[in-house]
Amino acid sequence: VPAAAVLAAMEVGRATDCLSGCPDSRAVEVLAAMSVDTAARVLRRCDPSRRQMWIDHLPPALGASMRQSLDYQEGTAGALMEPAVVTFPEDTACGEAVRVLRRFRHPVRYYVYVTDDANG
Repeated sequence: VPAAAVLAAMEVGRATDCLSGCPDSRAVEVLAAMSVDTAARVLRRCDPSRRQMWIDHLPPALGASMRQSLDYQEGTAGALMEPAVVTFPEDTACGEAVRVLRRFRHPVRYYVYVTDDANG
């Protein structure tokens, strides 16, 4: 959703104003296309009842991630974290990992940590 990238690049207050001016169905669509931490920054500034309604209309797993992120006070490490972590067994080929990551509907940050079963 191109609007998600545009809003993510805006100052948070302005992005919130823009999203608040959208029909609810469009706002939910845009939020679903944003990273969880970016969407949470925008949602923090929304009217609480509208914020709750939007979250309730997101896919269940994404809504749960948004709620988890919003549980942390703004400006804390918890508020900035990405709640979903993608892991692969140590013997996964790079190409296979990339193919799996490309199937994710929501943006995924590509930090790679190599671990083994003993130190996982």
